[in-house]
Amino acid sequence: MDVAFGLMISFELSVEDLADTRFAISPLNETIFSLRVLRDPGLHALHLPWRRSALARLDPADAALLVSVVGEKLALPDFLTPRPAVFAPSFDEELAIVRRTPPHVVRHDLEAALVAEPLPEDDAAAARLRDDVCDALARL
Repeated sequence: MDVAFGLMISFELSVEDLADTRFAISPLNETIFSLRVLRDPGLHALHLPWRRSALARLDPADAALLVSVVGEKLALPDFLTPRPAVFAPSFDEELAIVRRTPPHVVRHDLEAALVAEPLPEDDAAAARLRDDVCDALARL
Protein backbone atom coordinates (compact mmCIF):
# COMPACT_ATOMS: atom_id res chain seq x y z
CA MET A 1 0.00 0.00 0.00
CA ASP A 2 1.37 3.41 -0.98
CA VAL A 3 0.77 6.29 1.39
CA ALA A 4 1.64 9.87 0.56
CA PHE A 5 3.17 11.58 3.58
CA GLY A 6 3.74 14.99 2.11
CA LEU A 7 2.80 17.31 -0.65
CA MET A 8 5.42 19.03 -2.72
CA ILE A 9 4.58 22.55 -3.71
CA SER A 10 6.63 24.46 -6.20
CA PHE A 11 6.44 28.04 -7.35
CA GLU A 12 7.70 29.44 -10.60
CA LEU A 13 9.06 32.94 -10.21
CA SER A 14 9.88 35.32 -13.01
CA VAL A 15 12.83 37.69 -12.93
CA GLU A 16 10.37 40.45 -11.98
CA ASP A 17 9.03 38.35 -9.09
CA LEU A 18 12.54 37.81 -7.77
CA ALA A 19 13.35 41.50 -8.17
CA ASP A 20 10.29 42.33 -6.04
CA THR A 21 11.30 39.88 -3.29
CA ARG A 22 12.55 41.44 -0.09
CA PHE A 23 13.89 39.95 3.11
CA ALA A 24 13.68 41.77 6.40
CA ILE A 25 14.11 41.25 10.11
CA SER A 26 11.04 42.23 12.10
CA PRO A 27 11.30 42.33 15.89
CA LEU A 28 7.59 43.21 16.06
CA ASN A 29 6.57 40.17 14.00
CA GLU A 30 8.60 37.90 16.28
CA THR A 31 6.92 39.45 19.31
CA ILE A 32 3.42 39.19 17.82
CA PHE A 33 3.93 35.54 16.84
CA SER A 34 5.03 34.82 20.41
CA LEU A 35 1.54 35.80 21.57
CA ARG A 36 0.38 32.42 20.26
CA VAL A 37 2.58 30.77 22.89
CA LEU A 38 1.06 32.98 25.58
CA ARG A 39 -2.42 31.88 24.51
CA ASP A 40 -1.65 28.19 24.01
CA PRO A 41 1.26 27.01 26.20
CA GLY A 42 1.19 23.53 24.67
CA LEU A 43 1.87 24.91 21.21
CA HIS A 44 5.65 24.98 21.54
CA ALA A 45 6.90 23.37 24.74
CA LEU A 46 10.39 24.67 23.96
CA HIS A 47 9.14 28.19 24.72
CA LEU A 48 7.60 27.40 28.12
CA PRO A 49 10.52 28.98 30.05
CA TRP A 50 10.10 32.18 28.01
CA ARG A 51 6.33 32.09 28.64
CA ARG A 52 6.81 31.79 32.40
CA SER A 53 9.32 34.66 32.35
CA ALA A 54 7.09 36.87 30.20
CA LEU A 55 4.02 36.25 32.35
CA ALA A 56 6.03 37.02 35.50
CA ARG A 57 7.07 40.39 34.04
CA LEU A 58 3.70 41.32 32.54
CA ASP A 59 0.88 42.96 34.40
CA PRO A 60 -2.03 40.44 34.32
CA ALA A 61 -4.20 43.00 32.52
CA ASP A 62 -1.55 43.40 29.79
CA ALA A 63 -1.23 39.63 29.45
CA ALA A 64 -5.02 39.25 29.13
CA LEU A 65 -5.16 42.05 26.54
CA LEU A 66 -2.34 40.59 24.43
CA VAL A 67 -3.81 37.09 24.52
CA SER A 68 -7.22 38.53 23.56
CA VAL A 69 -5.96 39.61 20.12
CA VAL A 70 -5.02 36.05 19.20
CA GLY A 71 -7.88 34.35 17.38
CA GLU A 72 -9.43 31.06 18.46
CA LYS A 73 -7.39 29.17 15.87
CA LEU A 74 -4.28 31.22 16.76
CA ALA A 75 -4.81 33.65 13.87
CA LEU A 76 -3.37 37.11 14.35
CA PRO A 77 -4.83 40.41 13.15
CA ASP A 78 -2.83 41.65 10.17
CA PHE A 79 -2.53 45.22 11.46
CA LEU A 80 -0.15 43.92 14.15
CA THR A 81 2.33 42.59 11.58
CA PRO A 82 3.03 45.39 9.10
CA ARG A 83 5.47 44.68 6.31
CA PRO A 84 8.86 46.15 7.28
CA ALA A 85 9.81 49.11 5.10
CA VAL A 86 13.54 48.59 5.66
CA PHE A 87 15.76 45.56 6.23
CA ALA A 88 16.07 45.87 10.00
CA PRO A 89 13.57 48.29 11.53
CA SER A 90 13.58 48.84 15.27
CA PHE A 91 10.75 47.56 17.43
CA ASP A 92 9.70 51.16 18.16
CA GLU A 93 9.64 52.06 14.45
CA GLU A 94 7.34 49.14 13.71
CA LEU A 95 5.14 49.88 16.71
CA ALA A 96 4.73 53.45 15.43
CA ILE A 97 3.39 52.04 12.16
CA VAL A 98 0.86 49.91 14.05
CA ARG A 99 -0.24 52.99 16.03
CA ARG A 100 -1.10 54.70 12.72
CA THR A 101 -3.38 51.87 11.58
CA PRO A 102 -6.82 53.31 10.79
CA PRO A 103 -9.45 52.12 13.30
CA HIS A 104 -11.65 50.59 10.59
CA VAL A 105 -8.69 48.39 9.56
CA VAL A 106 -8.19 47.35 13.20
CA ARG A 107 -11.85 46.30 13.44
CA HIS A 108 -11.71 44.44 10.12
CA ASP A 109 -8.50 42.58 11.00
CA LEU A 110 -9.79 41.56 14.44
CA GLU A 111 -12.94 40.18 12.84
CA ALA A 112 -10.95 38.34 10.15
CA ALA A 113 -8.72 36.74 12.83
CA LEU A 114 -11.86 35.43 14.60
CA VAL A 115 -10.89 37.11 17.85
CA ALA A 116 -13.27 35.86 20.54
CA GLU A 117 -13.32 39.05 22.60
CA PRO A 118 -16.10 41.50 21.84
CA LEU A 119 -15.02 43.52 18.84
CA PRO A 120 -14.74 47.29 19.19
CA GLU A 121 -18.12 48.78 18.36
CA ASP A 122 -16.83 51.96 16.73
CA ASP A 123 -13.68 53.66 15.49
CA ALA A 124 -12.97 55.31 18.85
CA ALA A 125 -13.03 51.94 20.64
CA ALA A 126 -10.87 50.39 17.92
CA ALA A 127 -8.31 53.19 18.25
CA ARG A 128 -8.22 52.74 22.05
CA LEU A 129 -7.74 48.98 21.68
CA ARG A 130 -4.96 49.49 19.10
CA ASP A 131 -3.19 51.96 21.37
CA ASP A 132 -3.65 49.79 24.48
CA VAL A 133 -2.18 46.78 22.63
CA CYS A 134 0.77 48.89 21.48
CA ASP A 135 1.35 50.14 25.03
CA ALA A 136 1.25 46.56 26.37
CA LEU A 137 3.66 45.39 23.65
CA ALA A 138 6.05 48.21 24.57
CA ARG A 139 6.02 46.99 28.17
CA LEU A 140 6.59 43.34 27.12
